[in-house]
Amino acid sequence: MRSVVEYYCKSGSTVTVCALDISKAFGRVNNYALLSLLIDRTVPKYFITIMLKWFQHSTASVRWGGALSATFDILAGVRQGPLSPLLFSVYMDVLINRLRRSGLGCCMANSLIPLDDIILLSHSVNTMRSCLLSVNNLRLILT
Repeated sequence: MRSVVEYYCKSGSTVTVCALDISKAFGRVNNYALLSLLIDRTVPKYFITIMLKWFQHSTASVRWGGALSATFDILAGVRQGPLSPLLFSVYMDVLINRLRRSGLGCCMANSLIPLDDIILLSHSVNTMRSCLLSVNNLRLILT
């Protein structure tokens, strides 16, 4: 990121930086949108079926002190476990690809995107607004 900022500054351009903390996004992922993305990636049908059954039969209850709540269905969110990072990255890949295709912002080759933070770079505040609108519009589509 540093080299990208230095490159744009050396050429006389400004750089606008926006850091997004998406740590709460894990719990808000729409399960059926996730399954749709997996289908688009031609994931085997048996895996999709297993995931669907898992989502349909996921329940939880809350323990507070000595009391236990009634059981309720879990309607959204990526479950914790070894598949969590992979499933969440499938979901986030849509956002990242949309931002890349938009031509907005500064490009970084071979960039790594951590699971709970995204840093957007652009050459102007207006371009950053467009990037953030793109992020927000995608969030509305996938939830």
